[in-house]
Amino acid sequence: MELKGTIANNCSDATVRTGTPNCDRQMGKPLALAVTPVNVLYPIEADTFLENLEGYISDESGMRLMPIKGVVGVALNGGDINAPELGTYGGPRPIGINAVNIAYTIDGGMCLYKELSKLNGRLCRVFICDDANYLFGTVITKGGTDYFAGYKGTIYVTFTPTDGSTLGTITVTVYYSTEYEQEMQNAMSVYLENGLPDGLIGVILQSAGADTVRVVTACDQTDVTATYIDDWEQTMFLNESGTAATTVTPQGGNLLKIAPTGKYRVASAKVLAAGNITGLDGMDTYVQVTAGA
Repeated sequence: MELKGTIANNCSDATVRTGTPNCDRQMGKPLALAVTPVNVLYPIEADTFLENLEGYISDESGMRLMPIKGVVGVALNGGDINAPELGTYGGPRPIGINAVNIAYTIDGGMCLYKELSKLNGRLCRVFICDDANYLFGTVITKGGTDYFAGYKGTIYVTFTPTDGSTLGTITVTVYYSTEYEQEMQNAMSVYLENGLPDGLIGVILQSAGADTVRVVTACDQTDVTATYIDDWEQTMFLNESGTAATTVTPQGGNLLKIAPTGKYRVASAKVLAAGNITGLDGMDTYVQVTAGA
């Protein structure tokens, strides 16, 4: 009887070139991560990416990049050969590579933990910045165009409190996707001359009496009003309908007088950055501004 049909296979016969370039560098010690939503793809041209890096951090269109600095340790799990035994005496048979998860120890306190815990269970993309200021990611092809992106993975964040003899630590564990091996084969890096910029700090308004407020960090209430006393503008303070204040006037070097009365919040990082206030991001928290005497 004639047998018909063919069985497709995925055996690779790609040409392997084993020469070593003059500057074949490895990824150094991770010092920072940069997280994006899973669908974010950046331009593959390094100059374009670097030119817009600060803008990505304050972006409001879904392209935001969230730096996580202070990585002080790494623990790798998986990534080894998956080679189950074949029968009772057939020996191990390699069938692939086990899934990879990497636990990054972060030097940070409870304020940072509270923010990072918002990432729990979220499928994201993760860039890795090493100790030589190289930012590593991968090349993703979509619609015939190549893009620069982080490695796909699901994030979980835990906090280990001190036991009296050790410091409390934050652990960001990334469970990389089944595409990780391919993404590593398509790795790409760009050099950050000035290192990875800092992430954003959430800020809110705090009442300081009739018709005056101060701007403080949302978690630890650090007053940042005076730091930018000459930069605050009307557009940076929005009422509940999204309308900017009519006037914002510095008072005594560390307070702001806002008019008209109403409930106000600090505007987004993008609005603040347009007025030369960088690194801060207004939270969706409103404070009542009352009329003065």
